[in-house]
Amino acid sequence: MNFLKLFWRNLWKNKTYSSLNILGLALGFVGFILSYQYINRETSYDTWNPNYNQIYLVGLTMHGAYTDQTPSTFARAIQENFPEVIRAGRRIDHFYGNYPVFGEETAYVRRAVLIDSAAARIFAVHAKGGPLYKSAEQTEATLVTQQLANRLFPHDQSFDTPKHVPVLSLELGIQERIYGISQERKPSVLTYDLLFIREVGGEGDLHTYQTYIETKPGSVPALLEKKLGELFKAEISKQHHNTASTFANGTVYLDPLSHLHLRPKHGSSTPYLMVWVLGILSVVILAIAAANFTNLIFAQADRRAKEIALKKVFGSNRRVIAWQFIGEIFYQCLLAAAIAFLCINLTGNVAQKWFNDDLLRHINSGTTVWQLVVAIIFTTLIAGVYPALNLSGYKPALLLKGGLHTRPQRTMFRESLLFFQFVIPLIFISGVLVVRDQVHYMRESDKGFEPAQVINFKSIGLYYDSKPQGSFFDFKMRLRQHPHIAYVAAASNIPGDSNMPPKKQFRYVDQYAELDHIGIDVDYFKTLNIAVLQGKGEISLAKLLDTSMHYAVINETAAKRWGLKDPIGAKISGCSLDFSIVGVVQDNKAYG
Repeated sequence: MNFLKLFWRNLWKNKTYSSLNILGLALGFVGFILSYQYINRETSYDTWNPNYNQIYLVGLTMHGAYTDQTPSTFARAIQENFPEVIRAGRRIDHFYGNYPVFGEETAYVRRAVLIDSAAARIFAVHAKGGPLYKSAEQTEATLVTQQLANRLFPHDQSFDTPKHVPVLSLELGIQERIYGISQERKPSVLTYDLLFIREVGGEGDLHTYQTYIETKPGSVPALLEKKLGELFKAEISKQHHNTASTFANGTVYLDPLSHLHLRPKHGSSTPYLMVWVLGILSVVILAIAAANFTNLIFAQADRRAKEIALKKVFGSNRRVIAWQFIGEIFYQCLLAAAIAFLCINLTGNVAQKWFNDDLLRHINSGTTVWQLVVAIIFTTLIAGVYPALNLSGYKPALLLKGGLHTRPQRTMFRESLLFFQFVIPLIFISGVLVVRDQVHYMRESDKGFEPAQVINFKSIGLYYDSKPQGSFFDFKMRLRQHPHIAYVAAASNIPGDSNMPPKKQFRYVDQYAELDHIGIDVDYFKTLNIAVLQGKGEISLAKLLDTSMHYAVINETAAKRWGLKDPIGAKISGCSLDFSIVGVVQDNKAYG
């Protein structure tokens, strides 16, 4: 109790310095807490799932490339042939972009996902107010999130019977049955606003899906991976609609659920590196705050020189004085951490906009508390041990004579702290400038196509019937009549979109190449202003009406790979078809 009184007295006596100390340190704790809230969220994906360690994504790999897409029949074959697999499920994202739903309010759903019942059980999907399937006759269970339900059905959210709502297009008369509201989910790789749960992969289903399996405890992933690869080569890859795929001759890989959010094999590991970098930076920021705190403590030391001398004169030994300093610094760190914690709780709504998440939902957790305790101890040790040992080691006579500034070790230590405080921020600033230059380069460098003045309609795919003079052709001609529209075109993949085009295997004579395959219509290259190097690059409507022929346009890299100096008219094979090359276009950076 006496120690706390002395601590408070010294704090109040030097309130200006103390306020600067504590506020500066509180800012360091704010940065630390915010950083680790992001880290905690990113590393918590699906950890709440009771079968977290038994869930894997089944993908395909070939020549160092990975894909998460597998044929629709693979999941069923896995379920039928491997007793160590409890269930195998499939998932596919809605591929028309935004999914319009016309309830009491029109909602453009950004995340519409289709899974089968096995995947629903794998990812622990539950409905509010009852089971997913309310009767044996029910074969589907479409769910919406609570936020979407509030927009579509603000006055009646009872689902004793499914609610029928128009979707996609009012003119086409398409309706969807909504069976209930999804239970709120913690962070998961299965995120959605609208979830279709129905059986997929029937006869003639040519779509590819993400395939997930849940294995029995004790299963050996490496052994199962090998057996899955043998099944794929023996049965699945030989099915006629799979033979054109680049990965038809590939091998199967398993990716555990624990890797899928931050470092999936088929994607980028940048989020995983970002978590590590952010963790290290948050500790460095805290160390900088501690260094600043230590410098301010040394700046205050002159005022306490006589206090230290008198304590030694009256019998206090070095250990007692050192522990007193460490105790004072610990309480200041504790006070700074409490201020930081209070500020974040008061400004949680502001931080939510930065993090795109409800920060307050994570901050009041045991994980945050122990991380903050570790940070307080870490800061106390950095800021307190050396000053306590240094200041408590002075002789009383030297202190009473005002000799506190004469020790070269003290000057060297303070200069080192100042160097650390300035050099580390300079490194951060240099890194930010480098990143800014890289972003500027990506924005301003030649992409090979011109995105300016191009408007994209994702859901137009609903009207595309692949007929040269079909419904899309009519829609296109009506758009072309507008005086401000120069060209109109359609494509199976949009340049710059996150969805990569599928890789297909093509052959010229006896040379094989894996190429990104995009389906386009006429005027595509004119619309995006992609330079045509050889040939016309465009196909006339008359040629398209000749269904006995198939045409292809390749880029300059494909032409070089096959050694085609005069490619116009050359024949290539792929997707179980023969194509005649009619043009070569400039390479473009349309996909990452």
